[in-house]
Amino acid sequence: MLKTILALHERTLPPSANYERHNPNIDFANIPFSVNTQAREWSVKDGHYRFAGVSAFGFGGTNFHVILEEYFPESGEKRKIYTRSPCR
Repeated sequence: MLKTILALHERTLPPSANYERHNPNIDFANIPFSVNTQAREWSVKDGHYRFAGVSAFGFGGTNFHVILEEYFPESGEKRKIYTRSPCR
């Protein structure tokens, strides 16, 4: 999660760790996705925000997911925080 927070703060997409070659079954030429092999600027359209998701999968069956959004301290805007209680 700290890496994601730093990426949002620095507005930089970090490279994928230990990436050597792509899966030949994935047609990267015809899909809108890519693997970052080096750090690059994280650009967004005007008026949009940067969002990122982080997942953690535990061996004991406990899984977590958090969605982070970049912060603009100068905006002074109060935003509603959405929370959801865990499934029971």
